[in-house]
Amino acid sequence: MIEPTASETVEPPPYSNRGVTLRTKPTNQPIFDACNATVYANPTLLIGRLLEALTDAGHEPSVGSGPPVQFYAQNALLLAPSGHRLLSVRSGGQNAHPFVECKGAHSGVVADTLRRFFDHAPARLDSAHDLRGPTVWEELCRLCDKFEAEGVTLNHAGASRENRDRGTTIYLGSRHSQCYVRVYQKGLQIAEEMGLTGDSIPDELRH
Repeated sequence: MIEPTASETVEPPPYSNRGVTLRTKPTNQPIFDACNATVYANPTLLIGRLLEALTDAGHEPSVGSGPPVQFYAQNALLLAPSGHRLLSVRSGGQNAHPFVECKGAHSGVVADTLRRFFDHAPARLDSAHDLRGPTVWEELCRLCDKFEAEGVTLNHAGASRENRDRGTTIYLGSRHSQCYVRVYQKGLQIAEEMGLTGDSIPDELRH
């Protein structure tokens, strides 16, 4: 794991386009970015606990009804005041136990709540680690190459590593294994969505 240096933790202005936001500072350690799990609990109790936890975390959630989901009778959504979906709790129908699906930074609240209060079986857990700095991408590429040299499958998506204006994604491992790693240039992804190229891409996004 590459730790950010002092120069990498300078707090730049946030960039946002189409609802995608670059965090204003790198995370000092990996954080949850998705938490999906089957939970062995009463769905009403589960929703109540999640509401309480998200409220304590400052999200001010409300409960709404989501679109039908195959094999489930109910699909309850926990929503932010803006209407953004924080998570869904699916229950009933052909399934004996509710299923929680959560994506985004608030996934850590959900994971912590499930660990503290409920017996559950995770289906997907994503963690994210943000790094910034002029040499971070090259260092990560070299690290990925070392894994490939040891026999770990490595695939690329998007532009080549040498393309300075279009973000590249490196995939390590197999989607069918327990661990799968994706390394990508989030800032350049946002720059592309904003129509920025060449010298118009600020360092805050390029690095």
